[in-house]
Amino acid sequence: MALLQKLKTGFINFLYPSFCLHCKDKILDSQVFCKSCSELLCLVEPLLNVKHFAAFEMLGPAYSLFKALKKNNFTNLSKGAAGFLIAQFINLKWPLPNVVIPSRGNYLNKDHVYLLAKETAKILDVPFAQKKKKNETGLVICDILNKKVITDFSNQESYILGLCFDVSFDHLNFLA
Repeated sequence: MALLQKLKTGFINFLYPSFCLHCKDKILDSQVFCKSCSELLCLVEPLLNVKHFAAFEMLGPAYSLFKALKKNNFTNLSKGAAGFLIAQFINLKWPLPNVVIPSRGNYLNKDHVYLLAKETAKILDVPFAQKKKKNETGLVICDILNKKVITDFSNQESYILGLCFDVSFDHLNFLA
């Protein structure tokens, strides 16, 4: 049975080869990035004692991941991107939230932000909701961390975690 599965996978890879999401080089397995591009995908060094931050700068492979998430709404990409958010969440030493909420989207419009928040909630093993209750600490998930998202959620007891910083957002000056 395992041999048949390997043959099937090999045949599918031959007919429909996988390509790196960033540089478009051919990759043989089910990876999203080639080895070179994977090495370029580095989390932003976290600042402590901040309530909003992002995992990546909006460039290189991180930008390619963002574009693919936004264009395709693939659950497998959402799971991988959520893994990066969790790694940054741990680096930031934030408390475990009561609920994870998307910065936008709803049950009818399950866009990439909705999927990213839902996957993050699954990994953290906390409830996912569209809105948080008054006494809950929320983790707001967004694709691009910008001043608008921060302003929209600044009056709530929430931490905001974005996949990427907005290119025009000077996080070092704004967060300090």
